[in-house]
Formats: sequence, C-alpha cells, structure tokens
Amino acid sequence: MTEEKYEHNPGDHEDPLAGPTWIIGFLGAVLLAVITLGLTALFYNADREEEAAKVIARDPDALINHRLEQQARLTAPPRIVEVTEGNEVMQVIRIPIDTAKEIIVREGLGRRQ
Repeated sequence: MTEEKYEHNPGDHEDPLAGPTWIIGFLGAVLLAVITLGLTALFYNADREEEAAKVIARDPDALINHRLEQQARLTAPPRIVEVTEGNEVMQVIRIPIDTAKEIIVREGLGRRQ
C-alpha cells in the first residue's frame, strides 16, 4: 500500500485575522440592533395609528344612538308624558329645552323687578 498524502483543500489553512473578524462581528451586531429597533418603531407607529382610527376617532354606535335619542328629547315638541315616581303615576308636560330656557329667563327677570 502506498501512503500518499492527498490534500483535499490545497492552499493556506491559517486562521483569519482577528481585526477584520472583530470589525465584521461588531458591524453585524450594530446592524442587527438598528434593524430591530427600526422595525419595533415601525410596528408601534402603525399600532398607534390603527388604535386612533378604530378606537379614538370613531364613536361607538351605541353612543351615537344615545346622543340622537337625547337630542330628540331636547328638541321634541311639547307633549304630556306619564312618569312613575314610587307608586304614584303623574302626568307631566315636557317642553323643548329652548322654550324652558326662555321661561326660566323670563321668570328670573320678573323676580328682579
């Protein structure tokens, strides 16, 4: 048997220099940190915009309906309504808020004079 030394990778087999290895490692770590912080900032910015569009800028339907109902009560024409207080049922006259304000002002001015 012949013992021939066969080298499958001819050439220099020295370790790489320490300086370029450290520079590449440091730059890679900095680049990874910058990309991670940038993506995190983009995510939180998009999340804030979505929250503003879905939650803050838009009133829920129940609130819109409640406001419309209250506005209708304040501006409805005068009417007689039955109100129950305790066991007693009373009939009261409900008038629009503008009319009620005018009456209060007239009564207040009448008392001063």
